[in-house]
Amino acid sequence: MRLAEEPQRAGLAASLCDALGDGQALALMFGGFFPARKPPIHLDADGRALLTRRQVEILREASRDLTHAEIAENLGVSPRTVSTHLERIYRRLGVSKPMQAVAHAIALGYLDLNAVRFVQTTSGSSLRDHSTLHVMLSKLENVEEVAGGRPLRRLAQFGVLLAVCSAAASIILRGDVASDAAMVGVVCRLDRDGRVREAFGGDRLRAARAVAVAPAAAERHGFVPGALYVANAALAQHGLNTAEILEYRDGPARDGRACRAFTGGREIATRLADPTSLAFDTDGRLLATSGPLTDGILAFTDGGARVARLATARDARLAVGPTGALIVACREPSGSVIQSHDLYDGQVYTIARAEHGVSYCDVATRSDGGIYVVRVRRGRGAIEELAASGEPMRLFTAPGMRDAAVAVDRTGRILATCPASGDVKVFAPDGRLERRLPLDGVLAPTSIAVGPDDSIWVCGQAE
Repeated sequence: MRLAEEPQRAGLAASLCDALGDGQALALMFGGFFPARKPPIHLDADGRALLTRRQVEILREASRDLTHAEIAENLGVSPRTVSTHLERIYRRLGVSKPMQAVAHAIALGYLDLNAVRFVQTTSGSSLRDHSTLHVMLSKLENVEEVAGGRPLRRLAQFGVLLAVCSAAASIILRGDVASDAAMVGVVCRLDRDGRVREAFGGDRLRAARAVAVAPAAAERHGFVPGALYVANAALAQHGLNTAEILEYRDGPARDGRACRAFTGGREIATRLADPTSLAFDTDGRLLATSGPLTDGILAFTDGGARVARLATARDARLAVGPTGALIVACREPSGSVIQSHDLYDGQVYTIARAEHGVSYCDVATRSDGGIYVVRVRRGRGAIEELAASGEPMRLFTAPGMRDAAVAVDRTGRILATCPASGDVKVFAPDGRLERRLPLDGVLAPTSIAVGPDDSIWVCGQAE
């Protein structure tokens, strides 16, 4: 019912059956449930095996999403030997990636792996090889039907459909119910020397996801210039909303209490569930990501009393460029991308696309149009500098950069919150690490913003 109510997803329920491969995916899953039903080993035209025993061993290790060095250590060979074997495997199977090769080997009978577990592993893999299931299905053209024939296969297909819907409902419900665990969010203000001048929000904040400082232009839309706006999530569900945006102004250190709060709309397209990014556009509207299920960018006006859906973007992070364009780091089926949204004509342009295995987790803009993107590969984070056109310029990093959030001050310095190391790292405009600002165990940072007076605002979870 929820899918049918949202126009952008009305066709999703109908397409689920097609996504299951017209029963082929079910045959593969049944093969995992009944080990005796293994596909026969396919041979080449001369009747020889396509893969050697050592190559099968390497692919079995690769199915665990291990690096070449880790595979080499487990098998007692050199990483160069692993690379050589994989290159030969790719040529034999006509693929170019490890997980594709593993998928082919399973379908061709060389690997006796639980297909369900393998698909589950690769779906959560840092490689993000979304072609895995498609590759496996494409090799199952001659698989024999499940015992019982087509009626049983259709019944099983319906069962898997229910399982898919149940899993989706479970995810939605988990996001719509406040956690029972004690959660305390906190906001800190740091001075130019990095000292914590004030900390507040514990009376109201549960999960402090994002923070933004209102510019002068925000007054035309009912927001207070210089006020601080904090996204507060993990709340009890109110209508369709499980999050709110709090406003702090006029020296919040006096009592540490929010002046007011507002939330999303009454429709699913404008609900506020888990906002992970806030930004003010050049016109003064407050923009927020809406969170799972809605997967949108919302625009708040009239002091938060009105909300409209601005764009669709999944797992988005927001920054506003000097020309007024909205720069968005988000996730598409093909991987992470950087988009430029023209807020006047509604056009969306993809200006950068992450290479295979890389995800973007935050974005910030410079006064000259340059872009900084936090990119993560195999759990290691770095900051990549892009030209306004999206052309890669350079890459710099420091320990603890995984899941970092970034901001740029008026002098062009890059400030990055580092949850893993519990500090804020300050980079010079040339990418050189200037210093680190320890948060003294006050909070685990999730977001950062720079005020007009160069004060630094950091929000996160209390430690």
